[in-house]
Amino acid sequence: MRKKKFDLVLLDVWMPGLDGLAVLSRLREEPSQPKVVVMTADDTSETLLKAIRENAFNYVTKPVEPKQLVEL
Repeated sequence: MRKKKFDLVLLDVWMPGLDGLAVLSRLREEPSQPKVVVMTADDTSETLLKAIRENAFNYVTKPVEPKQLVEL
């Protein structure tokens, strides 16, 4: 993501190796900061608060309907 600029990133929380919230945190350190929509099946308040603290543009729970993503 450092090599190419993105306007929007759809980011899943649960990924192998590095979780999505850690990726979101690292994105906030970059000069070009895309809007990030965090997607997860984990709808706990703790996960939501972490996403908000890292300035996620929006937060959606899975499964996500394509229409819902377009409306965001």
